Amino acid sequence: MNKKTVSTLIIVLLLSLSSCMEEKPHISLILDKAGANKVELQKFLNNYKNDPLKLKAAEFLITGMEGRFSYDLLVKGPEKQTVGFNLYHPKINRKNLIYLLDSLHYYVTDTIAKDIETVSSEYLIKNHELAFEIWQTKPWSKNYSFDIFCEFILPYRIGNESLESDWRTYFQEKYLPILDTMQGNNQVKKVFQFVKNDIKKWFWYSNNTIDLKPTMDLDEVLNCHKGNCVDLANVYLYALRAVGVAAAVDYIPLWGRTDYGHCELVYWDENNQPQRLQTGEWLQTPPPKVYRQFYSNQQNNLVNKIENPNDIPLHLTEKTYCDVTNEYTKTSTVKVKPEKQPENGILYLNVFNAGRWQPIAWSDSITAKTGNYIFKNMGRNIVYLPSVYAQKMNIPNGKPFIIGDEWETIPLGLRAGSLISMVFPTKGIENELFYWDNKWKTVGQNGIMDDSLRFENVPTNTLYRLVNPNGNQMERIFTYKNNKRRNW
Repeated sequence: MNKKTVSTLIIVLLLSLSSCMEEKPHISLILDKAGANKVELQKFLNNYKNDPLKLKAAEFLITGMEGRFSYDLLVKGPEKQTVGFNLYHPKINRKNLIYLLDSLHYYVTDTIAKDIETVSSEYLIKNHELAFEIWQTKPWSKNYSFDIFCEFILPYRIGNESLESDWRTYFQEKYLPILDTMQGNNQVKKVFQFVKNDIKKWFWYSNNTIDLKPTMDLDEVLNCHKGNCVDLANVYLYALRAVGVAAAVDYIPLWGRTDYGHCELVYWDENNQPQRLQTGEWLQTPPPKVYRQFYSNQQNNLVNKIENPNDIPLHLTEKTYCDVTNEYTKTSTVKVKPEKQPENGILYLNVFNAGRWQPIAWSDSITAKTGNYIFKNMGRNIVYLPSVYAQKMNIPNGKPFIIGDEWETIPLGLRAGSLISMVFPTKGIENELFYWDNKWKTVGQNGIMDDSLRFENVPTNTLYRLVNPNGNQMERIFTYKNNKRRNW
């Protein structure tokens, strides 16, 4: 998941559902917000008035519809007319796109269509019938509970793709004639392996995609044949849900010891045990947080606690995410004492990512006697920094600390009057050493001595960065102990 994508495994599902129980709004409130399209949504519901199970599923979809929308792009010409320029041609990438548009005097505009105001009853009914038929007739789907079916097979969309692309019909027609011939045990795994092996033949990961949209629709997928880790996971999601395999995407918005983030696909087998796809080898570095995307709104998220979106970090605004970090890695519960009590009652923990501190977790749980904030399910072997966040400003609010390999928490704070020298190997590059004291402060530029860099009078027991002033400022943080450097 690259920088622009960042600006998106496992225990038994029933455990996830119990810890991420959604708070469903009354369906009449959603219908009233649909305006003229209320007629279409009511028509969808009325179609199942004599089928209690399908009606319950239809109500489930509508109660989760608010806030969902299609995000599309239009290419305009010099006279502001829409032109037939294919942004997702396989030879277009982020390096040549601007050049191509400028040379033709074209520009790109975006459009948004809210589901509750635009989605048709015809589209919803068709999606409903196709999903139910698969669930109730295919041997690899029949053991899924109704809750699993609703969350991870039934949804009529996976992200913000255009609803004009009929991905469910496409992949059913593509794969079911062969899948229906499969026999024997472990059928979900066999279906998954078949789908995965086929997709790998025509869609692949690329770190040079244009990343113009959060979700490519089916036509765009079939045009460009490549995408980032989110795009790849979404293609698997289209195909697996279409053929009746319950699947979801799990997001690591930010790594804790390297830059940017990642996502992975998870699917459920016939025993309701989730299984990871592992499109990337993300376990080489520990994740601070992993969030699973449900269809339904999850009650324990920031949008239920903070009204102003400018007071929520962008990658924590999603209302359908549920924390599943402890399904991936060992975690700890930590108590954090802020320097000042946040005015809005929310304290954040940050990781150092892409050259700056970025919030990855939040808490409003405070111990009454000490005023400590309790953070659960935090990934270990990572450096964290407390902060407050308001009006898109992230302000440190406490000392950094390390959650170690076990349960221990290692505080980092300057030791007054304790100064040391630091020596690093060098290739003759001028570097500047910074240390953390509620902000980055400079020790100064190095003195190059033979094959090493030497810095004098450096404060101890804190974090450091050795930065090339002429570089991209993306250098990692490190600690320094017993004349040894450890990167984080």
